[in-house]
Amino acid sequence: MHDLRRAAATTLRTAGAVLLALMLPACANTRQLQVASAGSIGCAPVDVEVSQVRSGVGSRSWVAQCEGASFQCSRVGDGCTSCAPVRGGSSGVREGDDERQEALLRRQGPRFEFSRDGETLRGVRATFSTEHATLAFTYSPAQARDAVMVSIVPNPGVTLGGCTHVMLVDADGATLTTAPLQNLRAQLPRAPLLRHTQAEPAPVVRYCDREWALRRADAYGFERLGGYMEEALLAHAERATGDGVASQTSTGASPTAASVDTADDVSAADDPAARAVRIHLDERAALLRGCAGVGPDGVLPLTATWDAPGVITVHVNGREDAAIHACATSVLRERRAPAGVAGRLIHVLAPN
Repeated sequence: MHDLRRAAATTLRTAGAVLLALMLPACANTRQLQVASAGSIGCAPVDVEVSQVRSGVGSRSWVAQCEGASFQCSRVGDGCTSCAPVRGGSSGVREGDDERQEALLRRQGPRFEFSRDGETLRGVRATFSTEHATLAFTYSPAQARDAVMVSIVPNPGVTLGGCTHVMLVDADGATLTTAPLQNLRAQLPRAPLLRHTQAEPAPVVRYCDREWALRRADAYGFERLGGYMEEALLAHAERATGDGVASQTSTGASPTAASVDTADDVSAADDPAARAVRIHLDERAALLRGCAGVGPDGVLPLTATWDAPGVITVHVNGREDAAIHACATSVLRERRAPAGVAGRLIHVLAPN
């Protein structure tokens, strides 16, 4: 009897060891899938639930859930994991997932900052964190109705080179919109930027020999940015109307000035000389584009300076060719700023 009890105990210990040995790889695999999913869906690994794991030859797929949102994930070999929101009612998405996924996209998307005057929105900035750099898109209709300023800050340890332009390209590599970079800053046209970032498939942003493929959260961030832009633009138009200034709507606005966070820039809203210079630049837009070799669909940022007698000098931003600057200056040779005080401004010719 004693031997039988000993044999039974040994059998139980052996079975338990075998069961534990079988369970450990499964736990380890689940943990690996939690970690692999976390970076793509924006949740901590401990908050990720893994299910429907399927393995193929050199590949694996699974469903990851976080805060009620479901994502279909896959990985081939030792490559990167990619996850996309699960679509359709048969996918196991529970009631109310739309709200949860929207909250998740907000958390994964850009950081927003606002400039307000009481309850009135004056400007907005959306800051996106990418693999190589942080890109901030700033919009203030008082400075530019039809242009968005883009500033690029490289991530620690990243060296950026070839910083001549920032552009959006489609899946075939065709350029959708582009603007020259100067000191890691550029001006992109507002309407094309919002239109292309909402396209399917989402475009790729190229800058400084790097690429940023927009995720769904990024596209949603641009959609929110567009809403804030419209709010700020309408508030600006209402204020302009209240001040007795001709109002221009978002659909019928003509290109206006764009300031680039420079301390000595002049505000067109307050300075008659600056307003006059901007009018001269807009009236001679076609000739200025000819000097720079920029077509009617492109954005052309300019810096204009004038002395006390009112003589205007024009510099095409992002260009180092003296002949281009001389050509642009000659276009305004017969035009003058009001005499009295010298000044400087940055102006953007938006697409026609």
